[in-house]
Amino acid sequence: MTFEANVDAAEYWARLEHRVSRELAGLSDRALKYLWCDGFTPVDLSLLSAAEPRITGRVWICSGAKQDESRSWPPSNRLIIR
Repeated sequence: MTFEANVDAAEYWARLEHRVSRELAGLSDRALKYLWCDGFTPVDLSLLSAAEPRITGRVWICSGAKQDESRSWPPSNRLIIR
């Protein structure tokens, strides 16, 4: 099943933030299950000029009231936009 919708950049990042939070909440690992995503900051958008389009940047991951900025995302994989 595929789902397509026309969304602007702000809505895309908000949806991704909520999706990551839901995925974290669904984990069985208690060390990860209570983390949540507080947003993304795209840094490099290589969409049209790159052989493999990708977006890299920063993500804010929180545990309760504590907020930490991950220096890069994804850490070992690339988020590929197709």
